[in-house]
Amino acid sequence: MPVFDFKNEPAEKNGPVCTYTTFASNEGVPTAEKPLLLIDNQSRQWKHHSCGVFTNPIKTTSFEFEEEGQKFQSNILKLDLRFVSLLRWLGEHHIKVRLSGENRPEGYAVYKIREMGAGHGTKLSAGDGFLQFMMERLLASSAPSEEIEDEETEESKNEENKKIMMQTLNTELKSNKNNNHTKHHGFYDLCRTHPAGQYSSLGRAESGGSPFQ
Repeated sequence: MPVFDFKNEPAEKNGPVCTYTTFASNEGVPTAEKPLLLIDNQSRQWKHHSCGVFTNPIKTTSFEFEEEGQKFQSNILKLDLRFVSLLRWLGEHHIKVRLSGENRPEGYAVYKIREMGAGHGTKLSAGDGFLQFMMERLLASSAPSEEIEDEETEESKNEENKKIMMQTLNTELKSNKNNNHTKHHGFYDLCRTHPAGQYSSLGRAESGGSPFQ
């Protein structure tokens, strides 16, 4: 009679882990007091300018810092709802970025994100211009409203957003022929699915005012 050893059965795979809560913001100019996101800094104080990559959100929502030849992973604690899809895109494409932030009691407050070139240099990537344009668009948008808007009006706004993004994307790709076109198209597709101000909430929404007061 066969004997089954259940101890050797493969462990069940864990699903994605979301570590942050989202908050609604209409801030057009992020600061340390009103940042884009907060990253855990309890185990280590992060540098004012820190390089690394956002992890793929299908695993977990964190940032992998690169310091002195070593890598340190730290969880994202809070995130502006307008930037959920952007961080997802950066993580999925493993794009190296430089964060500008400040260590505060509640966490490392990030108020600027720049795309870096490949390797261990400190030069910005040629694709940073596109990233900054998209961030400006998101910062110019309003926080998602809880009120249900007229469907025809909302559809009209979404179509206008699509046209503007496509026109800018085509211009950017023509002027940067050596850039990675695939990742830019990927983010356009993401924006088409989630137009500015209408993102699916991956994190746990936090009601009330700004959590950084």
